[in-house]
Amino acid sequence: MAPRPERVNFVKDAAARTPVVNFGPTHAWQPTTMMAFETESRQFGTVQYRETETVEFPEGLPAFENERRFVLIERSATKPIVFLQSLNAAELCFVTLPLLVVDPTYQLSMTHEDLATIGLGDLKGQQPMIGRHVQAYAIMAMTESGPAANLLAPLVVNISPWREGKSALGVQAVRYDNRYAHDHLLTGSSC
Repeated sequence: MAPRPERVNFVKDAAARTPVVNFGPTHAWQPTTMMAFETESRQFGTVQYRETETVEFPEGLPAFENERRFVLIERSATKPIVFLQSLNAAELCFVTLPLLVVDPTYQLSMTHEDLATIGLGDLKGQQPMIGRHVQAYAIMAMTESGPAANLLAPLVVNISPWREGKSALGVQAVRYDNRYAHDHLLTGSSC
């Protein structure tokens, strides 16, 4: 099987005004003739995006329950960081990393309610596979000890709607075990 060529996405690098290149399974199946939309971002200025780069969180995010629609922004200069920009609040932008970049052995543990929220209730007790059923991201924070990732409550996105040209559904899937921390410190070996 021949390697997949890089695909240039519609999201523009605000600083250089050059296209951003996407790698990996997240956007590999996107049609190239989709309509572009625009939103404002305090961090990036005007951002162009396609519906297949958006995520709807039906229940919002903890402490941001009214913010439900976001766009994923990837910039070549900051890879592997993925920015989660609110489509309603220009000042709200989360810094995330793909979960498997932080911990390549991470195992999801989602409740049936969370699976149903993102349209995966039919997995019948099985956990979704990152890269096959979902993409997962860790929200980043700066702590006194350095940058940290929230592995206790990752953002999990059902990627199947993107294959149909639609907005994806996401949830912040809070774990009910103590296997991972909300403040997992990043070291040179963790990303």
